[in-house]
Amino acid sequence: MPPRPTFLLLPVLLSLAGAGAVWGQNPEERGRLGEMPLPGGLQAALAAIDDPVPGDRAQFLVELIRRTHQRISEADERIDPVVGRLLAHLDRATADGKAAATTDTLPLPLSADVWSSAVFGRIVAPERLAGAILRSRNASLLYAGLLSLDDETRAWMERQPDLVADLALRHAAAFLVASPGIRLRGSALDVPGGSAAETAWQALVGRRVNEPAAFIRALLVQREGKLAYFFGEMARLTAPQARFALNLDASDARAPVAAARRLLAVFERIAVDWRIADQPLRRPSIDPGTLLSELRADGEGERQVPGTRAFWRAVLADGWKSDGLELAPQTIGRRDRVDFAWLCEQVFNAEPHEHQRRYRLVLFASRALTEPTPVTAVDAVEAVRAAGTYPALVAALERANLRDVGLVAGAARRAARLSRITDEPNAVRALAQFQGALNIVIRAASRGGLPPDTLPGIVSSLSAVEVSDRGDYEGRLVAWMGTHLRSPAAPVSSIDSSGIPDEPTDGMDEQLLRLLAGRPDDPPRVVEWEGNRYRVDLAQAEQRRLSRLIGERTRALLASSPTLVAIADALSAPPAHRSIAREADRLERVARVAGLVDGSGWEGTDVPVRYRAAADALRRAGGGGTSGVDRVAPALRLLADDFLARGLSELSYVVALGHHDMAWAPARAIAGRHDFALATPAVGRLRPWGLPTTGIDKGEDWHVTGPLLGLDVTLAELTLRRLSSKPPVRKPSLGPEDRRVLIDGAALTSPVALADADRRTLVGAIGRGRARLSEVRTAREAFALADAARLSASRRSLLAWVATHDRDRMPVFLSLRELLWLGLDWQPLDPRLDAWGVSARPRTGCSCLQLFDRRQWEAIAGRWGSGLLASAFPDLNLRLAELLEDLGMPAPLLVPVLAAATLDLVNSVAVRDRDDYRGLLEFVLALDREQVEQYLALLTTDGPLVPIVDGASGEASR
Repeated sequence: MPPRPTFLLLPVLLSLAGAGAVWGQNPEERGRLGEMPLPGGLQAALAAIDDPVPGDRAQFLVELIRRTHQRISEADERIDPVVGRLLAHLDRATADGKAAATTDTLPLPLSADVWSSAVFGRIVAPERLAGAILRSRNASLLYAGLLSLDDETRAWMERQPDLVADLALRHAAAFLVASPGIRLRGSALDVPGGSAAETAWQALVGRRVNEPAAFIRALLVQREGKLAYFFGEMARLTAPQARFALNLDASDARAPVAAARRLLAVFERIAVDWRIADQPLRRPSIDPGTLLSELRADGEGERQVPGTRAFWRAVLADGWKSDGLELAPQTIGRRDRVDFAWLCEQVFNAEPHEHQRRYRLVLFASRALTEPTPVTAVDAVEAVRAAGTYPALVAALERANLRDVGLVAGAARRAARLSRITDEPNAVRALAQFQGALNIVIRAASRGGLPPDTLPGIVSSLSAVEVSDRGDYEGRLVAWMGTHLRSPAAPVSSIDSSGIPDEPTDGMDEQLLRLLAGRPDDPPRVVEWEGNRYRVDLAQAEQRRLSRLIGERTRALLASSPTLVAIADALSAPPAHRSIAREADRLERVARVAGLVDGSGWEGTDVPVRYRAAADALRRAGGGGTSGVDRVAPALRLLADDFLARGLSELSYVVALGHHDMAWAPARAIAGRHDFALATPAVGRLRPWGLPTTGIDKGEDWHVTGPLLGLDVTLAELTLRRLSSKPPVRKPSLGPEDRRVLIDGAALTSPVALADADRRTLVGAIGRGRARLSEVRTAREAFALADAARLSASRRSLLAWVATHDRDRMPVFLSLRELLWLGLDWQPLDPRLDAWGVSARPRTGCSCLQLFDRRQWEAIAGRWGSGLLASAFPDLNLRLAELLEDLGMPAPLLVPVLAAATLDLVNSVAVRDRDDYRGLLEFVLALDREQVEQYLALLTTDGPLVPIVDGASGEASR
């Protein structure tokens, strides 16, 4: 804490500050960031603290402050060890005249006179000012907060030394939290929401906006900083968002005040355990601000929350029946406007463990629903509820861009029916069939094996396949597979009369492999690289990968299951049409291929026992006995369900296990250990529809718990490709949640969704943004560009400082995402371009890719342990798009290249704290053509770049 100004010195210092050099400046420069020395220079300072990231004078101090005060609380008077090393270096450099001669400068908000008089209460020499700020926790937080003001507000603060002294002495943490919203316009504060919101803020703060100093003091002292938190978060919203949040369009003038009070209560409830004075850089992972930012917007920027209050009461009710009188469609469909404060109360006034679930239900509804009508209301309620009850199911459907409420509601009803199966073996068998089939369908569509326009009908028909009262499909799903998932390229003539495919396999197993591998380009794409010609064939590479993971000794379970149904159908025919001996022979051949004779691969199940009982009954019937033959057909249909369940489970793992050299065990063995967790009492019967997780069982065997749905994302790390066997130069520093998000994004990226034309759009926009940045010469031009890129207030000020003090850093100051939005020049983003984005799950709950929008990335800072930082970082994909375009490589090659680049990023990036966006960015900006060529070289060995030998034909790349 800084010392109080000496009584006799204070008036003199304050008068110097009030009449100081600021009024000698050009009026246009008042409030602009000044300079202070960094003795010894930036490079020496970086070396002193062993900072591995390229230096940036503009952001050096604020980044160090952020890093320090994520760890140091108000009550902790120690100096962070990193800061301690830097201070020792600065002291030596100041004392050493030679070192002092190599002095760089750092940004300084407010004049050095004000820092001396109002903050420190003593005269601080310019060369010691940076060290003085770092030695004081309050001064450090004040410095960071002042960067978030604009020039006009900082110019006003220069004339308010008593307020500055008060902030430094008592309110630095709350000031940092509120600073994004503190803006002076003329003689009054411009509050979040503008003039229409003044009445609301004045009611909360208890002071008028035309009393700015009193307003700021009152804002910061109330409710232990929670009012400052609310104020700062509302300031990050766009004008339409703030209007919606504070109900500024209401005809009742009292409505904004009521909305603001209710929202403040929600913010307080969320942050009840957050002591802002201790952790001013932390934020709750979700709050009304993050919710509002993620809601879908219409063309006018208005946020979309479909449904009425009755609709949302039905969605969020503990129990709900579609035929309930009080929740009949006519009631749900009646207009009853949902205001944002009311919606936030429904989400955040529940128990804390419910917040995330309800938050994601609202976002799903905003993405998927139009306004429900009396006709669609029941399906809409069930679809939205399903996002919370069956999250893996809805995530899988959304991933395939299937958001029709009727389709989602139908799948949810099937999930509900399967969840009511009380016999565990029956439940496991039915779940494996339904989830495995859905897995295969969605994967095949993502690779182009199934036409996208057929997918809704296929999924709807899958959900419509009935199960018996006992919970058995009784061969019906086997028949569905044969009808809906036959590859057009798969011949059927090689299947003999027994239904057992000849070698090589061309039954259902091989058909599904073709679907999962995708349809090859016709004609094939040919590229030239390093003097050689290559055919680009992702489908062939994928089929080869799948085949190797399946192994040479296949049990052909999927191809054999229709044979079991056919035998059952034959045995159900009239006795005169039966040939029991022939069916017994067919059954024995199926059993031999499937490992039922010796029980191989069926350990821990009763499948071999049931097979032997059926086989014995057939043999007896073939010998003249008739006892038990009527029970054989149902038993064989059940065996067919077993085959399909196990075959689809194994195929789901084959898809998810990544490259064959990354799999440490056969897919068959790992699939056999899958645990749907039906007996887990803590989470009830819905665990099979949660998100899959990995773990070790009592036998110390690795396995997956939960559904088969989303298995490839859970095992996404296995899809990454290692460029070198050498360990990383330093210990990986990226947090586990952010690491997970980036890896998930690599698994979610689909080659079918990546088009050369879309890449050209992205690369062209980034290029235009880069060109606009290069033209900036003055602070005024920097401010205009910052506004166009929607930079935060602190980075807006720093960009102007860089433009006039450190021009060499201009080309790398903006992220690639910011350059993209700058180059698009406010044009709306084509939804197809999201295919080049990163996983949005931490922000939205959707297992889909998104290019983080025009928001300031600081809006998601401080939400530690949530993965939000990585979910706002599509820059790796954008950089790879640039480099692949430069190399003339087809856009779909991003998928395998990303698998290698992501592993390099998560293992090698140097992030210095939990909000180190620039650490991530510097790694990406260092990627060059040579590095990407190394990634491409991986694809020429057993990959999608197939060398063309002399005499081979192919069409040249266009």
